[in-house]
Amino acid sequence: MGYIDEKEVIKENVKLTQRFDNKLPYDIYYVEFKLLDGTSKKVRVFSEKGTIPDMRSKEYEELKKSHGHEIKEFFFTRLLGKNGLMAKEGREDYIYLGGGFLERGYLASRHIVLENGKTGQEQFDDNLFKLKLQVETIEKEETENKENTGKHYAISDLHGHYGTYTEIMKRLTSKDHLYILGDVIDRTPYGIKILLDIIRRQQQPERNPQITFLLGNHEMQLIKTLTIRKEYNRAHPENSLSLEDIHNGRYAMSRMSEHDKHYIDTWLNSNGGDQTYPYFVNASDEEKKQILELFDKAYVILPQTINGQDYLLVHAEPTTDIEILKEMKQTGKGYRYSELSNSERKHMLESRGVEGYREARNVGFVTTICGHTPWSEIYINEKRGVIRIDTGASNRIALYCIDDGSVQYIPNKENEIDNLQYK
Repeated sequence: MGYIDEKEVIKENVKLTQRFDNKLPYDIYYVEFKLLDGTSKKVRVFSEKGTIPDMRSKEYEELKKSHGHEIKEFFFTRLLGKNGLMAKEGREDYIYLGGGFLERGYLASRHIVLENGKTGQEQFDDNLFKLKLQVETIEKEETENKENTGKHYAISDLHGHYGTYTEIMKRLTSKDHLYILGDVIDRTPYGIKILLDIIRRQQQPERNPQITFLLGNHEMQLIKTLTIRKEYNRAHPENSLSLEDIHNGRYAMSRMSEHDKHYIDTWLNSNGGDQTYPYFVNASDEEKKQILELFDKAYVILPQTINGQDYLLVHAEPTTDIEILKEMKQTGKGYRYSELSNSERKHMLESRGVEGYREARNVGFVTTICGHTPWSEIYINEKRGVIRIDTGASNRIALYCIDDGSVQYIPNKENEIDNLQYK
């Protein structure tokens, strides 16, 4: 049987996860290699119990701080190539590493003699058939359970692409959970239509996936424009502005501050708000009320534990405030728009920095999933702990599965817009 050559692998994209199951005689690690030809290879790797600290533990977090990439580097160099364990054992899967984690971050020899007189490798080989049956049974049951309970998906930056949105919804079931990470509106005309559809689907949970909606910076611009108008009318009742006055540009001739005029003008004329605002103005009073209630309930940042891993969901970048991050890690509760200062809102909905990802990772969030910054395909940086899923709505939308890391790229479907058909 062949082996994987080191040159075939994208080294920085090696993914390491751990299976937590006390019924198995070994600790199991899944090492997933991304290959240059676009395929991937997942290898099951086994070590003696407790060899490496539990990857969910504080001890492991400290180990990562001291050894960093050396942990993945060990798996990479130990498995691959002519001298790697895959070649030596003649197997591309079910590889035994050994036991005894040394201070430098490396495993001791697999040829350590155990109490029963056999080496670790000999005992592993003797138990391999039984072990395979155990592992495959557990994995099969886990897969069936996931299929019964659905999966967790995330999309971001739809920017009014209603046809693409409806195509995404067709691919999900009522058992799935969809996180929408903001910027549903602006740049194209149908953002309000998407928001109203989200509300309708949330009202019919038995027929639709569970939808968790987070705010983006474009929703913030609509909220702030409405807030500016409200505050202006309170201060100037004799010269009040209607929603239509904003749409028709009459705010520019009002006594509104230049700062507020500039904010509204930037949203409407530079950021695509002119494609959204007329539809909001023409919505019924009940629809306006529902949209504002959706915004009021929506989170700006939300921690979620999915399959034992702690994630942060946010439109742009997590806060760099360590105390807020620690509180979210401890309580599992996120923050809504009204619960944050203006500076925190602006940071988490508009920033393109990286410090927030690092700080979130330092307090125990494995990954931040966000949008805001478009790439041609999803951007994954494990070192920083971030996955960016904005792929530019005018081209395609990325439907990212949090459970298994798979991605479906949904091409632009705007020429197929029709009346919504519920499942």
